[in-house]
Amino acid sequence: MLLAFALNGQFMQTCYRAGLAPERDAIGAELVTLSQRNALITYEVLGHLIRL
Repeated sequence: MLLAFALNGQFMQTCYRAGLAPERDAIGAELVTLSQRNALITYEVLGHLIRL
């Protein structure tokens, strides 16, 4: 859960300018994978939202 929380923080830090969509997509993908392995439903939803 700590890693998921840290990934959320990393995502928030990539929202300061345009052009960082690939980085945000990678964070979202990692968050989805991590969440599915550890049954962290809330963070899985967050990962999918980030990837949008």
